[in-house]
Amino acid sequence: MLKKKNRPKVWLLTLFWLTSATFVFSQEVTVSGNVTDNTGQPLPGANVLVKGTTNGTQTDFDGNYSITADSNATLVISYIGFVSQEVAVSGKSTINVSLEEDASQLEEVVVIGYGTQKKSDLTGSVSTVDGDEINKFTYNDAAQAIQGRTAGVRVEANGGSPGANALVTIRGSSTLSDAGPLYVIDGMLTGDMASLNPGDIESISVLKDASASAIYGSRAANGVIIVTTKKGTKGGGMKVDLDYSYGLQKTVKNIDWANARDYADIVNRARDNDGNPRFPANDTQFNPNIDSDIQRESLRTAAVMNANARIYGGNEHSTYSLSLNHYDQEGVVKQSDYKRTTARVNATMNMGRFKLENTIGLTRTIENAIRYFNREWVVLPTLSIYVEEGN
Repeated sequence: MLKKKNRPKVWLLTLFWLTSATFVFSQEVTVSGNVTDNTGQPLPGANVLVKGTTNGTQTDFDGNYSITADSNATLVISYIGFVSQEVAVSGKSTINVSLEEDASQLEEVVVIGYGTQKKSDLTGSVSTVDGDEINKFTYNDAAQAIQGRTAGVRVEANGGSPGANALVTIRGSSTLSDAGPLYVIDGMLTGDMASLNPGDIESISVLKDASASAIYGSRAANGVIIVTTKKGTKGGGMKVDLDYSYGLQKTVKNIDWANARDYADIVNRARDNDGNPRFPANDTQFNPNIDSDIQRESLRTAAVMNANARIYGGNEHSTYSLSLNHYDQEGVVKQSDYKRTTARVNATMNMGRFKLENTIGLTRTIENAIRYFNREWVVLPTLSIYVEEGN
């Protein structure tokens, strides 16, 4: 047992040892290195920050950096459009970092027709919708995905039949003819997005001002909608995404038609007031067993099914994405439906300064539309819809 007079010496020795250990483990070192992308190209202007502090720097034109940090600190390296990476210093003086591309930061990087640009640097009017927002709902037309999500853009359904396309107007109608915008899907100019599977969309950018005409000419007078589809990811092996949704749709409220008895009474009173003879079907030949309701016989609760399958992946120099979608919508009017099957293949290859992209899209649609609401008034409730055999 230690004597009492030796205890202060023990405490002093322990305190000295802890202070020395703290000094050893907290000594600063100068860390330098290089920041590149996954193809080995330097990333100038990448941010290098000591985690938990305001001490940071940026890489030069060749991707090189130098920073002073504690030997047990952690460096956070970030760059627009790439996944941020944390690296422990652990006393090392040289740390080289390779960053992977990150498609989830599309909210920060906007596709503007001639490239990409950070939102804070934009001078034109651009709105964006990302894939996470689009995948929350099921659409028969991908243009419906921007409804209510972009200011100054009006999206209307072109009728209620299954598969009806959407009418998009940007900042009001500017002409008496076609007021629709120009669509650019992965660099390809088209007139609509009806053949595109909404589940394949990575992001949508809407160019709303006159600057779009400087890129695409007079075709962009009514605005431009730029669509970027999903690509593969580098590293991590092959991945599979499966998505299935099923829903029901029905009319909210039917038209309050008169039944056979009410209809006959109304017509009889009108004929009597005009001094004209009554129709036999509404008078002497009226059949109380006939009370036709064209809405009841023609409308139904309809099903909507949407199934998606996607296989994607890649390696250091190439990526791939293969998607298949089937959309099946029954119309609320019997014998009407819409079916769409789409397949899309996206492949990219990077070899140094050379980049090759390939996109193949196939679509098959079957549409059976019935113009019901233009003719329902001609079916009188006093006339039988079915023949005697029940057909």
